[in-house]
Amino acid sequence: MKETITYTTAPTNYDWFGTHTLEENVGTTTNGKTIRKVAGPATRVEAQRGRYGSGLHLAVDENEWDKLVRYELVKLA
Repeated sequence: MKETITYTTAPTNYDWFGTHTLEENVGTTTNGKTIRKVAGPATRVEAQRGRYGSGLHLAVDENEWDKLVRYELVKLA
C-alpha cells in the first residue's frame, strides 16, 4: 500500500485507520504549536487532511511544508 506524508499540528486522536506518526516533533508554528510528520494510505489522504482541518489544525503535504520552511513560517526542531 502506498503511503502519503502529511505535516500536521493535530493530536494523534485525529488519526484514522492506517495513519501513523513518523516523527513526533519536526518543528513548531509561529504560535508555538508542535508539528508532527505522519504517513497514511494515499487512497485516504484527502479525507485524513480534511479531518485535521476540521479541528483547525495545520495539514500540508511535502511541497507545502517545503514552502513553509523556506519562508520561515515554521521553526524546525
